[in-house]
Amino acid sequence: MAEPLLVAAAVPMLLFPRSYLLWVGPGLLVLGWLVRGSATGRWLLGTPLDRPVIVILLMTFVSLYPSVDLTLSLPKFYGIILGFFVYYATVSNVSSQRGFWLGVGLLLAGLAGISLAGLVGTQWNIAKYPILERALHLLKNAKQRLERQLLE
Repeated sequence: MAEPLLVAAAVPMLLFPRSYLLWVGPGLLVLGWLVRGSATGRWLLGTPLDRPVIVILLMTFVSLYPSVDLTLSLPKFYGIILGFFVYYATVSNVSSQRGFWLGVGLLLAGLAGISLAGLVGTQWNIAKYPILERALHLLKNAKQRLERQLLE
């Protein structure tokens, strides 16, 4: 049960990587995986998607090699790694129908949270959308408050 909590704690560090937190988020993910694996004896639960997921994961690591600026590549890299760990944490912790629906609910809540973070994190061109100027101003203020909270 510790793995989902560690994955949730790692989400802000992976979605908004800072230079001093680069390895904390992935470290929490690996720690959760190690805790679950040592507690249950199941390191990785097999699913029909294992081969495609492993290919995507390997190619994600390969994609870092030609990257000119890692500060631009790391958020996308961390997003894929986060997806990998969320998928396998969900698969390994869902063992009943109630657990299945709880997992579906948590994934949908996570999807909504990530979508909201993407909406807040977008740099909007206010001149292009004069009708939405007030909403974009509110989004910009929310983004600044979120960044201040993450830095504290």
